[in-house]
Amino acid sequence: MWKPLIRSTVVGGVTVFIWYVISWMFFYFPVVDFKKFENPTEVTSTIFRGAPEDGIYIQSGGNAPEKGRPPFILANVAREYPLKNMAQQIIVAFFTQVFAAFFVSLLLLQTKASYKYWPRVGFVTVAGIFAAILSYMPLFIWMRYPIVWMGTAMINMVIAWFIAGLLMGHLSKR
Repeated sequence: MWKPLIRSTVVGGVTVFIWYVISWMFFYFPVVDFKKFENPTEVTSTIFRGAPEDGIYIQSGGNAPEKGRPPFILANVAREYPLKNMAQQIIVAFFTQVFAAFFVSLLLLQTKASYKYWPRVGFVTVAGIFAAILSYMPLFIWMRYPIVWMGTAMINMVIAWFIAGLLMGHLSKR
C-alpha cells in the first residue's frame, strides 16, 4: 500500500499545484471578478487610518440597504505586499497541495473504487467537488462573495482535482 500511496500523493500534489500555476498565470481564473477602486490612493489611505494593524476587518451594514447605513465590507488588510517572499509562498503552496493529495490518496486506497480506473478518477474528482463546496460556499452564503468569483474558483478546484484524478487513477492501483 505504501508505494501507490506515495506515488499517488506526489503526482497528485504536483499536478494540482501545476494546474493552479497555469490557471493563475494564463487563464486568470481566481481573479475573474475582481474590481479595482476608482481612487486607490485615497482608499488605501482611508483603510490604513481606519485599520491600525494587519488583520481581517468587517463593516456590517445590516441586511437591508438604508440611507446613511454603511455597506458590507470584508477586507484583509496587510501593510506589506503579500509577495515579499514569493519563493516561500510557492513552497508552502506546493506542500499544501501534496498534503491534500496525501489524504485523497489515503481515502482512495481504502475504497472499492480503487479496483477500476474510472471509479478512481471519479473518487478524486468528487473529493475536489467536496473541497470546493466546503471552501467556497460559506463565502458566498455568509460573506456575500460574488457568485461569478465563487463559481469560477470552485470550477478551478474541480478541474485541478479531475486532472490529478486522471493521473492518480493510474498510480493508486492496489
